[in-house]
Amino acid sequence: QTMKSNLLKYTGFAMAAAFAMGCAADSTSVQPPQNEPLTHQAKADSAEAQGKMCDHKHDKKKMSKDSPMAKAWELVEAKNYGEAATAFKSMTESEPDNAKAWHMYGYALHAKGDLDEALEAHKKAAELGEGKHKGTSLYNAACVYSLKGDTENALTYLEKAAAAGFAGSKHLTTDKDLDSIRNDARFSAIMKTVEGNHAEMKAEKAAAGAECQHKH
Repeated sequence: QTMKSNLLKYTGFAMAAAFAMGCAADSTSVQPPQNEPLTHQAKADSAEAQGKMCDHKHDKKKMSKDSPMAKAWELVEAKNYGEAATAFKSMTESEPDNAKAWHMYGYALHAKGDLDEALEAHKKAAELGEGKHKGTSLYNAACVYSLKGDTENALTYLEKAAAAGFAGSKHLTTDKDLDSIRNDARFSAIMKTVEGNHAEMKAEKAAAGAECQHKH
């Protein structure tokens, strides 16, 4: 059974900080390796893509290196997924409505191969999350269902991810977790929706960038 096991290809502490701040996904600028659950695909300039701010560098707060989220992220970056899962689980227990903690709890469980538990965490993160964050959690749930051979639920959750704004069209074509459903007719329809989300995201980002230049 294929298992997701590596951290995002371009993830560093700065990206972890952006994630912790709730920055939205720019799904084309961060391309994870195959067989890996997605984080929120956070990137510093992604907030501009949603038009939430003009200059994020002056708006966002810095995440303390001593914060529970930062320490848990260090465990993920070290690929110590067992301890990371324990740390994120503790966060969900103390803050049961913390969508980011649930998302990363699912990520750590998924990466260590605990798919059944990861699935429940992905669903909880999707329930609590909003926008593209919600879409990414739904996508990860679809990956689990695909790995488990549950084609119907895999496609259903992938459709939900697309409807929530998931825009990772390139990842959708390369993630081996989805190999079992990629030849299904419904997958092609989902791909078109995701490609549309991607085009819309790029247009929003371009408009936000133009507005920033105008203000400056």
